[in-house]
Amino acid sequence: MNTIIPPHARLPIFFASFWFVFGYIWFILGWQDTSELFTAPWWFDEAGHIIYGLMGSYTLLYYYQNHAVSGVFRLTGKVFLATSVIAKITLWGTYWEIGEFIWDIWLQPSHFDWLGKAQSDSLDTSIDIIINNVFARIAMVLYGLYNMFYKKLYQHEQEYFEIENIKDHIRYLS
Repeated sequence: MNTIIPPHARLPIFFASFWFVFGYIWFILGWQDTSELFTAPWWFDEAGHIIYGLMGSYTLLYYYQNHAVSGVFRLTGKVFLATSVIAKITLWGTYWEIGEFIWDIWLQPSHFDWLGKAQSDSLDTSIDIIINNVFARIAMVLYGLYNMFYKKLYQHEQEYFEIENIKDHIRYLS
């Protein structure tokens, strides 16, 4: 019996493992008072937002391309795909900042006063949301560059995938 993981199953396992480790590091090990701007804990928090912007984009990109309902992104195109990924990363980052606000206003002072605050002020919140958005955009630019170089290096293989993509369009439309 062969127990080697097939190639198409490796990426979801990678993403699940990555997000588990990310959550463990940033929620369990890295929870500190990040309310002081430009201190070491604040930079650690910013690194988390950078990693979230990049890896969150790649995770969404993978799942959109492989599991989107009825291949909607095949018909709407890569610009819509990139815009959707950037918008979702920014929106989820905004939800996270709302959670930090609730933590700082209600939960931390009332129930968890031994743990640190998550934000200092609106500047920290704005920086975090901008970092999420900027690095989601960087991830989409890197994805576009990767596709451009991939098409040049593997022209014949790319033609095969384009033919398969057109067949998928025809199946979807019929």
